[in-house]
Amino acid sequence: MDQTTTKTWNDQLPAGLVDVAVIGGGAAGLNGALTLARSRRTVVVIDSASPRNAPAEGVHGLLGLEGIAPAELYRRGREEVRSYGGLVVDGAVAAAVPDAPGPDGDLRFTLTLADGRTLTARRILVATGVRDVLPDIPGLAQHWGVGLVHCPYCHGWELRDEPSGSSPSGRDRDTPRCCSAS
Repeated sequence: MDQTTTKTWNDQLPAGLVDVAVIGGGAAGLNGALTLARSRRTVVVIDSASPRNAPAEGVHGLLGLEGIAPAELYRRGREEVRSYGGLVVDGAVAAAVPDAPGPDGDLRFTLTLADGRTLTARRILVATGVRDVLPDIPGLAQHWGVGLVHCPYCHGWELRDEPSGSSPSGRDRDTPRCCSAS
């Protein structure tokens, strides 16, 4: 399931100062942008359209939207953000640096996108999520998100009554992070 299809949602990057630049257009970034836009803040979401859950058939454990396809969740999220005046821009942030304060002493940051475009914001919300780095095991990548999943809690129902295993990784070895197989 390819989430990086043609982007019909790409707004233009504004030239002026915005209240908040949100780096990351996944569930957390869009939810933050929605809350800020509803609070009448000028918000721009910078979205590289490469969500971690792209291979998954559905999102689980999300009240009221159980099993929704990731692409549909993000489509709805972008629509909701835009309905309150927020913008969603296709791009990847290459740098974010402090800029000279405004006339009132308010903070300013300049974000430079990978393609050279820039945006100036009073605040930055970083919601880039995580990226799975899969070991080089034949067959692993094509089964990722289908028969081999990253979280036994998120996919426990789908794995029920099937033989499964998990491999803890990271600092918290008590919590399985990658991977569960059925």
